[in-house]
Amino acid sequence: MIRTEDLNAERDGDVELETLDRCDVCRSMDLDQADAVNHICRCRRCGYVFVNPRPTQREIVRFYSRSTHYDPWLTEEDARLRLWKRRLRIVLRYRHCGRLLDVGTGTGQFLTVARRFFEVYGTEVSESGVRIARDRYGLNVSQGELDNIDFRRSYDVLTLFHVLEHVPSPSSTLSKCRELMNDGGILLVAVPNDIYRLRSVTRQALAGVGLKRHGRPKFYGVSRMRLDGTQRELHLSHFTPGVLRNLLARCGFKTSVITLDPYYVENNPRSETKARRRYLGHLLLLGALGINLYDTMLVIGRPVPR
Repeated sequence: MIRTEDLNAERDGDVELETLDRCDVCRSMDLDQADAVNHICRCRRCGYVFVNPRPTQREIVRFYSRSTHYDPWLTEEDARLRLWKRRLRIVLRYRHCGRLLDVGTGTGQFLTVARRFFEVYGTEVSESGVRIARDRYGLNVSQGELDNIDFRRSYDVLTLFHVLEHVPSPSSTLSKCRELMNDGGILLVAVPNDIYRLRSVTRQALAGVGLKRHGRPKFYGVSRMRLDGTQRELHLSHFTPGVLRNLLARCGFKTSVITLDPYYVENNPRSETKARRRYLGHLLLLGALGINLYDTMLVIGRPVPR
């Protein structure tokens, strides 16, 4: 959990903001406002990139609890079902049974495909997401942040599909995951590749700023966060593979695989085929040269025995 002494509160019109004074990954106070226009901050010690200042968690919960927020998910239900089955196949490479906890489960659709193999549980901060999970899929999803939920069991699989970039304290979330996980368990974390994806790299080049001589990016190619309805997702953190690996190690996990998350959702068969080919092309690039220019990354970790 973010410590209160790390925060300074303020308001920007109707939006309540908070400013971090320390890096959440390494606790350093050596922070650089690398992109002031878009409120992007970078830790000089470990390289963690995050929004600062940013909306408070109360504002974030309010944003995701809007009654219409998950309407697109429902109109894309069949395409999203295929997405969840792709992700489940990745899970099944490492574990075939046991208790599974999906953190930030949204409407809970992943749990409906996973419960064929696992005893499933989920958490979600959005009121509308929890309501859909219960009414549409018959799931008992716990509402709230991971740190504030009273868990009475441990888990063999924990999944965080595009959740870690939204939470106020990634280190606190992953530390809690370690507390909840059995020693032989498996952790799957999928996040956007906001900084190094091809679109961001291209925007950096077109902006004409590139890298400074000492090697620090001044512009990251990410847009300023807005809560006016023009953006569907709010990313508080922008991870790189190295920072994510370092964060998992600090929270009690050993990274075993860094790959791509097949996140694409397409209702049109032709568009889905195109998206799949793009994903496979980037997967080949990652395997051959170790370069990830895709939109996402997927990290698979195992808990370090206590």
